[in-house]
Amino acid sequence: MESAISAEEFQRFQSQLLDLREEQIQATDMRLRAEARVRHLEEELSTALKLAESYKYDAAHAQDILQDNKRLREKLLSTESSFQLQSSTLRAECHRLTTELDRLELILNKPTQTQSCQTALGVSSPSDAFVQTDETLDAITDADSASSFAIITELQSALSVTEVTNSLLTQTISTLEHKLSELESCVQTDLYGLRSKLCELATERSALLERLRESEVVITNAADTERDLRGQLDLVRSRSEKVNRELRRQLCRLVRAQQSELEQLSLNRCSVYSSSSSLSSNINSGSTTTASNGELAANHLDTSERKSVDDPVPSGLFSMADFKALIDRMSEVQEENCAFRRRIQRLESQLAEKSKLIQAELHTRLVSNSDASHNPITHAGIFNTKFPGATVSSTANQSAFSWLSLLKPSSTSANLSITNLETINRLKKMCEELITQNMQLSDELDRLRDRN
Repeated sequence: MESAISAEEFQRFQSQLLDLREEQIQATDMRLRAEARVRHLEEELSTALKLAESYKYDAAHAQDILQDNKRLREKLLSTESSFQLQSSTLRAECHRLTTELDRLELILNKPTQTQSCQTALGVSSPSDAFVQTDETLDAITDADSASSFAIITELQSALSVTEVTNSLLTQTISTLEHKLSELESCVQTDLYGLRSKLCELATERSALLERLRESEVVITNAADTERDLRGQLDLVRSRSEKVNRELRRQLCRLVRAQQSELEQLSLNRCSVYSSSSSLSSNINSGSTTTASNGELAANHLDTSERKSVDDPVPSGLFSMADFKALIDRMSEVQEENCAFRRRIQRLESQLAEKSKLIQAELHTRLVSNSDASHNPITHAGIFNTKFPGATVSSTANQSAFSWLSLLKPSSTSANLSITNLETINRLKKMCEELITQNMQLSDELDRLRDRN
């Protein structure tokens, strides 16, 4: 009963181990996906940072344009102020020249009036004085007219230069204002585009940071889950090792008990041989009859051991009825032994076939995965994690074959007792449970293949 309970616990541990392997595979897949997502987000973040750097360069270029615009405005203002200063200077000079011209005209008109008055008053002046006065007036008039003409010519040239300068300055101012307006419009457009792009980059960066934080949380959770699963897996492995040690201990105890019983049977057989030799002295039979009597006595002892194992073997004469009963019992035991042997062979063949099928499926799956990915590390991970039933199945097959090797018939298997038969039945039941477990592992393997 203890062996059956231990086998059930072993089967439960194996199922728990399979569940933990599946959870570990899922956690590993989640961790790999999260790491790939983090790498993708880091690449996007680096791209966004590069784009932001380029936009920053464009912003610096726009700032340089604004500074150039400011310098042009200052230059325009300085040119306009110098033009206004020059215009005011020219106006002052023109005003001075105009006043000087008026003064000269007054001076020119004043001698003429004086001369006319003198002519009207002094009619009786001599003729030579009149001639002298006319010459003086002519000289003064010629001098004043020459100076006035020079001044007027200078004023006209100055006015023409002023007008040309004014027109050029006005044209330059209009051109500069037009260029300034164009630069302002371009700068405003660039600034608007840069601000919109910066806003988009800021929103995208915040979204990427949020996704990065979520990915880090997912990675942390996956790592925690993987640690928990590894701890549970180690616990289940330790418990399964304990169960295996307990099963081996029980098997060793059964083997020792069987060996002790065989030794006891050999001792009893020696005593039966001694008793049969005394019987052969009374009955005229050969050595062949003596040997058969010894074997029948051993079988009779096996039958009596079911009632009382520690009872001594009775010595003395055997009747013909006892001989016939012993022969019948020996034949029945031999038939049962042959039936058990055939059944054990059939179970061994079934277990070997199931193991070969599982190995073939695993080999096919590994070949298909190697053709798909060409990554030896991934194949090893798939062999160890994707199909955790392979290791368990091989362990179960090895355990089953080791138990079946103990159940193989030997030269003394015909002399087993009823207790040993019960032990064999219990071991046979454990082998059947292992075969059932092997079939379950095959079904699980099929489900995993269909899922993938």
